[in-house]
Amino acid sequence: MKAMREACYRDAARFLGAKSAEDRAALMPILLKAEPIVLSAAREKHILTEAPVAVQGDQFTLDGLQPISSPDLCRLFQGSHRAVAVAITLGAEMDSAIRRYLLKDPGLGAAVGALASAYVDDLLDQLMAQENARLMEQGFILSPRFSPGYGDVPLSWQKPFTAFLHTEKIGVRLTEQCLMIPEKSITALAAVRPSGMEEEQ
Repeated sequence: MKAMREACYRDAARFLGAKSAEDRAALMPILLKAEPIVLSAAREKHILTEAPVAVQGDQFTLDGLQPISSPDLCRLFQGSHRAVAVAITLGAEMDSAIRRYLLKDPGLGAAVGALASAYVDDLLDQLMAQENARLMEQGFILSPRFSPGYGDVPLSWQKPFTAFLHTEKIGVRLTEQCLMIPEKSITALAAVRPSGMEEEQ
């Protein structure tokens, strides 16, 4: 069974409220206990695709979707005409494992949940890094990723975005509140930029 990267422990500790190196050190024993549970329950699946985008004023359009008003996305995609869209999940078994451990050992259950959140985020970082390496061979780079519910992009945009990605193919659906099930799932969008283009600050 593979080991997690150090970033997973750091982020999981932060999710559990750690504010210092001492706090993180104190949480390491329970995080190490949670690690094999997370790795055993994880059923990672993902969808990654490229799509055209258009920016006009504050209006952002992904492929054929209804345009949305988002200065944040328009800044991110300034000078870009393509996006990498991605969805990743750890699967339903992870949600079941978290619920199971929260019932019988709440402290360990919380650690499993925090570590699962950090792990899916790290897997997405690795996936985007691989895609960035591929694009660099073609003279492009990826921008930082952006997800519905952040900045000025409403969480409700998750509905057309997940439909565009066909996330049902990897077992991801939305609640009425546009939250993803399984819970340890992420969708994201990144701009494909010419490699010489400076990133917008």
